[in-house]
Amino acid sequence: MSQPQPPRWQPPQQPITWGTSQHGPQQPPPPPNWGAPAPRPPHTKPPKNKAGKILGIVAACIVGFFVVALTIGAIVQEDEPADEKPAAKPPAYTVVDRKEAGHSRQITIEVDTTNDLRAVFEDSIKDLTENAGYTILINCSTGGTESVDNRLANGNYAIGNYGTAATGLDDGEKKFELVEGRSCPAK
Repeated sequence: MSQPQPPRWQPPQQPITWGTSQHGPQQPPPPPNWGAPAPRPPHTKPPKNKAGKILGIVAACIVGFFVVALTIGAIVQEDEPADEKPAAKPPAYTVVDRKEAGHSRQITIEVDTTNDLRAVFEDSIKDLTENAGYTILINCSTGGTESVDNRLANGNYAIGNYGTAATGLDDGEKKFELVEGRSCPAK
């Protein structure tokens, strides 16, 4: 006969757990609402668009700045004497002399009236391009003598570094001054 065989080893019926006080099988707890639809997130307001507000404020400030600048410019321009405002078309004038000395140029102009002398000055310098310092002398065509002009206005204009050195003005800068108490035609 056969000898009885020792019983076969079988795993324990309950899992062995280490470090817990609970005996027996342990399963993870089921997730809440298993199989139910996911809960909706709480209702939140959409995020505020702070960039739009900031851009609006910046745009309003820029517009305000330009309004103030234009207003100040209009006030300053109104304070300018009528003789110094440039006219659309200058009165008739004649260039009677041109002199050059190094990087200095002198242009002598004669006019028949004191009207719009600044326009005469502006018109006389508009086509100048040579790197030099320009002095514009505006005289009345009457009232002067051989040695003394009937000077109505003086102007300076600088083009380039030579113009700056010759006139003391910055490049492109101009200076215009009326001679007070003069009339044309001479009385």
